[in-house]
Amino acid sequence: APLAAKLNMNNAKGTAVLLSKTDSLPTATKEYLEELTSDIVVSKRKFVRINLVGGESVLSDSLVEELKEIFGGENREETSLEVARAVVAAGDANNAFVVGANGEADAMSIASEASKSATQTPIIVAKAGGLTKNAVRFIKTSATNGDVDVIGGESVVSKAEYDKIDEVVAGKVDRVAGSNRFETNAAIIKKYASNISEVVLVKDGVANKKDLVDALSAANYAAGAPIVLATDKITESQKVAILDGKATGGFTKLTQVGQGVARTTLETVAEFLGLSNVK
Repeated sequence: APLAAKLNMNNAKGTAVLLSKTDSLPTATKEYLEELTSDIVVSKRKFVRINLVGGESVLSDSLVEELKEIFGGENREETSLEVARAVVAAGDANNAFVVGANGEADAMSIASEASKSATQTPIIVAKAGGLTKNAVRFIKTSATNGDVDVIGGESVVSKAEYDKIDEVVAGKVDRVAGSNRFETNAAIIKKYASNISEVVLVKDGVANKKDLVDALSAANYAAGAPIVLATDKITESQKVAILDGKATGGFTKLTQVGQGVARTTLETVAEFLGLSNVK
């Protein structure tokens, strides 16, 4: 108590004494801390000082790591919010995509659409435990009059999180999802891709999710052209979605980004696109 009285917070003398469980922050304490730091940019949060009163038997290492996530800006949601703020500041985007923290493949599938030159759209990553108040606040203030599309099923972004977004957005909230990454990929192509003349093929990340980095690298190159996730095969739903969006002038180009996509997969896609000069 006397230490808290001597410290400064928000240029005023005195700061809060907050209670915690041994291994994790209580919800009320965590929400208070998130509210307290909501106006501090992620890169500056590492300078926030936290005093832990008590030894490891009462405040464990796992609690310390949780606090580092909040103040270090090292988790996916906080990083995505920092990027989203920069996207909004650089333009007039008022729509948003929301993906799950464990939905890396879904994020890669939507990356091309989000990168369109005329309408760049921020991608918000929902933490595994759900959207924080910071994320909801961003969506409310930056996408309040626009549309928000939740990418992926309820296993990555729950119905409760979807409803939370729906409460704060005046525009339309929609979920774009399938039963797995390939079906979600097909649903994304079906909804967003039109007048398709080029298709970009990348590894699906099933064997190793690090392989999805190729899709991220391809996002700005594609910038509206559909990114298709496939390694050993392409699904019928992906094929149908691509063909349904065919440009009037037909398909003119198939690009594979990165190694690892099976040659037979490349040839299959080239065949139904009507391209014969695959090398």
